[in-house]
Amino acid sequence: MRYVIIGSGAAGLAAAKTIRERDSGGSIQILSHDQGAYARCMLHLFVSGKRTEESLTFVQKDFWERYQVEHIPYTTVTGIDTRRKKVRTKRGDLPYDRLLIASGSVSSIPPIPGLREAENVSGFRDLADAVQVKNLCGTDQKIVIMGSGLVGVDVAYALTERKMPLTIVDMAPRMSPRQTDDVTAGIYQRKFEEAGVTFWFDRGVGSVEKEGNRLTHIVLSDGTRIPCDYLIAAAGVRPNIGFLQDSGIETDRGIGVDAKMQTNVPDVYAAGDVTGLSGIWPAAVEQGRAAAINMTGGDQAPGEIYSMRNTMNFFGIPMISLGIIPETECEIYTEETEGEYGIAAVKDGCILGIHKIGRIDHSGIWEYLIKNKVQGDWNAERIFHISAADFYDFPEDTRSRRAAVRLASEE
Repeated sequence: MRYVIIGSGAAGLAAAKTIRERDSGGSIQILSHDQGAYARCMLHLFVSGKRTEESLTFVQKDFWERYQVEHIPYTTVTGIDTRRKKVRTKRGDLPYDRLLIASGSVSSIPPIPGLREAENVSGFRDLADAVQVKNLCGTDQKIVIMGSGLVGVDVAYALTERKMPLTIVDMAPRMSPRQTDDVTAGIYQRKFEEAGVTFWFDRGVGSVEKEGNRLTHIVLSDGTRIPCDYLIAAAGVRPNIGFLQDSGIETDRGIGVDAKMQTNVPDVYAAGDVTGLSGIWPAAVEQGRAAAINMTGGDQAPGEIYSMRNTMNFFGIPMISLGIIPETECEIYTEETEGEYGIAAVKDGCILGIHKIGRIDHSGIWEYLIKNKVQGDWNAERIFHISAADFYDFPEDTRSRRAAVRLASEE
């Protein structure tokens, strides 16, 4: 059996490992458009200098040998001939018996005239992007980040650690609007501003000015003109499906798959970001494993992964965002103390979402309550000070009791 996997991210490598565990004799080939097998979620740490290129990898050094996988890096897939069962690449065609498309996603650069073609514009999705951005550190380049979502603020924080002043532009009213409210966003925004970041909210990039093929300025929708030597587009991603044209594989917002991760074409499967189902690492791994089991004759649907969870930790201030905080038709509870703030939404006795900045050590309990729609008589005190003790009818918080015992022993 010849297995071909397009993509060496979380889904692709989880699939390769699972295939080998179930089929000791089949051949496995993994195609990467670059060197592959690195964690994109840690690229900002490479820019800040906390990670080297080598330490971005998330597999063992002997992964390819241990699982007898042929890794083919720096290979661009140009198409798939599903009738002849061949993957077309710039290096030539590769035959397959079972194919997994785990090509992930690519940066979505807005269709502003002149923006996509400029040579000093990039996304922040691949190691090549991170290398370009890192090379700007220590220079006097004026950097603009388009988008203040998780990717945008990650790279912004990395650049502030390298003492690089920069500008962030976003059409949203505050940074990371899906994960924050006005208070939590404001706490982080003040820290970023103290580190040299300028924010422009409630407006987007309306046009650009260029000299030759390089940006010199961006012009915001309100007419504000901002100097720009390098622009990082962090305004979103889209599934990497451009090479599927004329393949017969159905796509919409991503590749369409059934419960077994199989596409509409026999022997062709898809997993990870390219499906548009979920953009988080655990879900990609689970989908890759399920696809691999089915590619090797099994019957497996991916397990449910709770995806409405995001964490941040900038300037030593941790934050977690769980679920959603609707603007209407729910009860809102808040609690604010020195250095901490929390907001929670409750509807029909169930917690819909929590944003908490400061201490986030109850996050596992909150996630359980939200995910499982646990009903209760909720108020701010019960929500923000809950502990495992509340689930076992203990007379007191066991954490506090252990802390008291520890302090007594130290006296």
